[in-house]
Amino acid sequence: MTRRGSARRGAVRILAVPACAVLLGVAGAPQAVAVPRHNVSSAQVYSGWAVQAPVIRSTSATFNVPAVGCTPGAGIGGGLANMVNTGSALLNTPGMLASPVSYLVTQFTQHVGVWIGLIGGAGLDQTLMQTGVDASCDPGGPSYGAFFEMPSLRNQAPPTYWDDPPTKPGDTMRASAVWNGKDSTSMTLTNVTRNWTKTATYHMNFTPELALAVAESIPYNVPRFGEVRFTEVAADGKPYERFSRQRQFSITPPTITPTPLTRHSFAIVGP
Repeated sequence: MTRRGSARRGAVRILAVPACAVLLGVAGAPQAVAVPRHNVSSAQVYSGWAVQAPVIRSTSATFNVPAVGCTPGAGIGGGLANMVNTGSALLNTPGMLASPVSYLVTQFTQHVGVWIGLIGGAGLDQTLMQTGVDASCDPGGPSYGAFFEMPSLRNQAPPTYWDDPPTKPGDTMRASAVWNGKDSTSMTLTNVTRNWTKTATYHMNFTPELALAVAESIPYNVPRFGEVRFTEVAADGKPYERFSRQRQFSITPPTITPTPLTRHSFAIVGP
């Protein structure tokens, strides 16, 4: 997911931490090797579920925007702890070295994002298409927004981020990403509660092999947040639980593990 300062404030945007484990690990898993049905990934920045197949053309889900509780000053201590304990891993995150200021903002700002996405490609060109919502702890309190983004291990493409039309805690969102089978992916994000829809199309030669529905935050620097419930979670029109290759992610530390996939749905409860 993309984390950045609000466009409203003109602050330095907070970077996505989408792939230090997922792009290098899950998406890179040899297809000939069976993935355990309920394998807990070593990814530290995600809590949620992913499914894998030789080709995945689309993914979609409905989810709520969680309320975030910010602890004044916590971002500094959490950021230092994270850099000491996981900083070397985060150096593999898309765009971090290309945007060192944003890298530091990411480390020292409590934030959580909720999004769906598609991953594909190989090597440094592995790419993540993602759309969802973002909540960050700013000096004046929590701020909320929504985004489209297409980071890769080679580049941190500028995201499209907005807080007008608004996104607020408790809103119901519907998100989808659809690959055209060749060189473009279209993403749609709808705020069902506030009756607005945004769309974007990104051009990239890649073949998606992984679909995700997750909450994302920085280890040691996770803010308090309310329950996130994903429903109607699907890839290529099939519920995630019907895929033989599934991955479960837990943000650690603290340990924030999603509930099992049941009837196209799962939940994530914050610390």
